[in-house]
Amino acid sequence: RRLLLNQYPRSFDYSEKNNALVMALKGEEFDAGLERESELIVVSYNVLGDLIWQQRAAFKGDVFGMAEMDEGYVFVGNFREMKDLTGRVQRVSEPAGSRLYLLRVSEDGSFNKLSFPETEGSVVGNLLYKVSEDCLNVFGSKGNYTRTAQLDSNPSTALHVIFNSELNVLSDGE
Repeated sequence: RRLLLNQYPRSFDYSEKNNALVMALKGEEFDAGLERESELIVVSYNVLGDLIWQQRAAFKGDVFGMAEMDEGYVFVGNFREMKDLTGRVQRVSEPAGSRLYLLRVSEDGSFNKLSFPETEGSVVGNLLYKVSEDCLNVFGSKGNYTRTAQLDSNPSTALHVIFNSELNVLSDGE
């Protein structure tokens, strides 16, 4: 069945527990970038292609990973401008900079928690790796935003941040 959304899929996973496909869509092109505001659409479809739930949030950012958790999902990305769950706008001060966000979504699709980890300067995440329920690793680079799938192995610019299931920073590699 053809999906009714014309947005580009950024991250998706099959939830065996819910027998559903969960995905994040953002932008109408592969290279959406962080300059233009567009909607992050988080959706879930059953195996027949019927929409189970859908949530939307407008922001200047991207999404590069998701992980299924015991009580929902965590989506991770980079942003320049984004509203938190209370409506307060978070902005990156550097003109070409970006920061990380982590969004926890419940199994019914509601946005539970949105975290903006503090970083020293601009950072770019590009890989999420779930070790366990209480250990999410984000890899990337320190510096201005570039869309890349390469891991940075230079110790002075590499980014490795570890989060727990509450989206709190356990280690920032320092």
